Amino acid sequence: MGIAGFLTPGVAVPGRPKVRQLKDAHSVASELARLIRRANDEVLISCGKMNGVLYGDPALGRAIEDAVQRRVRFRVLVGPEPDRSSKAYALIAKNGEILVSPVPPPLHFAVIDRRHLRIEDDADPNALPPNTLAEEVPEAASALADFFDRLVDLLGAQPESTPPDALKTPSA
Repeated sequence: MGIAGFLTPGVAVPGRPKVRQLKDAHSVASELARLIRRANDEVLISCGKMNGVLYGDPALGRAIEDAVQRRVRFRVLVGPEPDRSSKAYALIAKNGEILVSPVPPPLHFAVIDRRHLRIEDDADPNALPPNTLAEEVPEAASALADFFDRLVDLLGAQPESTPPDALKTPSA
C-alpha cells in the first residue's frame, strides 16, 4: 500500500492505522508530545527552524526531556536559521543531534520509532492536510525515516556547532 493509502483520515479500525488531521498548534504539540512519550528508540524531525510556537509548548518540552532521560535518540534537520529559543531545542542540542542545512528542508515531518509520523504541508494545502498524524504505519514511517537520511545527505546538512549559551535549558 502506498503512502497515500496510509494517510487517509477515517474511522479507526482494529489492526489498521489511526490517522487524524490536526487543526491547530496546541493539538499538534499535544499529539506529538503523546507520541514522543511513547518513543523507545528514535525521533526524527525535519523542520524549517524548530518554531518556538510549537516546540516551545511546555508539554512537548517535558515529553522530549523525559524521552532524552530514557535515552531516546533525537535527530533534527533544520534550515540555516533555527529558532534556538525553546527548551526542546536546548535539550536536543545538548543530548541529540541537530543537523543544519544551507536551505530549509522541503518537507516538515516527524517520525517516531519508525512506527508513527506527523506530516505538515504548509506549501500546498491541496497535497495533504496541514497536519496529518498517523499511528501504527511502520511501512510509511520507515520510508519517511529513510527519506530523512537522504535529505540530510542531499542538502549537505552538518551537525550544528552549538554556542554554549544555547545549551542552557530555558524554562517553559
